[in-house]
Amino acid sequence: MIHSRVESTSSTDPIGFFEAASGPRFFWSTPDRLLTLVGRGELQVIAETGDDRFARSAASWCALSQGTAVDGESGAPHTGPMLMGGFSFQAGLARMLPWRKFWSSHLALPESLLTSANGRTWLTTNELVESKLGPVTPARVGDRGQVDVEPPPSRASALSTGDWEALVQRGVDEIRSADSGVEKVVLARQIPLELDRPAEVGKALRYLCEAYPECYVFAFGQPGLCFLGASPERLVKLERGIVSAGSLAGSAARGRTFEEDQALGRAMLASDKERNEHDLVTRGLMEDLQAAGVEVIGGSGLPTVTKVRNVQHLVTRIEGRAPSSLTVLDLAGRLHPTPAVGGYPREAALRAIARLEDFERGWYAGPVGWADRHGEGEFAVAIRSALVQGSRAWLYAGCGIVADSDPEREFAESELKLRPMREALAGD
Repeated sequence: MIHSRVESTSSTDPIGFFEAASGPRFFWSTPDRLLTLVGRGELQVIAETGDDRFARSAASWCALSQGTAVDGESGAPHTGPMLMGGFSFQAGLARMLPWRKFWSSHLALPESLLTSANGRTWLTTNELVESKLGPVTPARVGDRGQVDVEPPPSRASALSTGDWEALVQRGVDEIRSADSGVEKVVLARQIPLELDRPAEVGKALRYLCEAYPECYVFAFGQPGLCFLGASPERLVKLERGIVSAGSLAGSAARGRTFEEDQALGRAMLASDKERNEHDLVTRGLMEDLQAAGVEVIGGSGLPTVTKVRNVQHLVTRIEGRAPSSLTVLDLAGRLHPTPAVGGYPREAALRAIARLEDFERGWYAGPVGWADRHGEGEFAVAIRSALVQGSRAWLYAGCGIVADSDPEREFAESELKLRPMREALAGD
């Protein structure tokens, strides 16, 4: 049983609240900063692995949150007990550095939660009166809370421009082959970065929140490590029975002038390649939602253009009505990985990624977000992200590859997508 107390607070600096944490911490902010959540400490951790990790996490949270008591301002939005954290891209435990210290899922009930919403701020403090899961022990969290000592990364350890373009061409060739069964595959880049000094995560978060107001900004911090990013992509939101998802695929650069910017957006809308890539993502999302029992009520229209600081995308908003039995964790498990970060069809695309990529994605392109005691919540897709350890960082971005993709253009697109974290961490 969880006992929570909710109180209004005069604190107006969620990032400062995050920076002040000495232990595990989590930061999550929606586009336009309409909602910001910051969790500190871990009262209980749900850490599951395997193909059924989402369903098992949902079942564990349901058991833990039964009989919850909330005192104080119990009606304040997005307060009270909730899980905060995320999932890795792949279901198994990571075997390679730098991700070996991360579980394939890590959802924590924080000791304290700061909620900033609707111009007000609340502090929730949680107490575990009786846990049906048992205490958080080393046997549960394992030694993944410890940090390996690693040699500094070098840019030479990343694929060269030519090598990555050759990798993209291999992906194109595989899609074009008659027996591959792959219509789209998303290939990612991992870029090691050595900083002049230890990364200032709080400073990076402030930059991302200000420079990328259209994006979700997130950070998942454990002692010695922090995974953070600015993602324009929602995976799923469940609120009052309404499911909201988004198909975000198809990219173009921003223009130097308003006229050029508009022309690039129109060209993207008119591009057969970009529309095909986008339509595959929309189709995959709608198929998965319908298979989960969601009554889809929107998403069949033409895509529109959404713009962030240095790139613009095609987007289709998808909504539906969920059966009462589905939680946001269930839905995240049904949708992940979407064709926007894996490919289409899913299983064939994932096999292609395993053959083509030579690194583990870890939490890159996995779901990050929160779930409340009612089963509602929201998860973003952790793209445009980086893992930071002291003065070392690993940056991640990917591109959707279809039959008529051009390797040089895909490399240029990946450079645009790497820019937010380069700017945030190194000031490039």
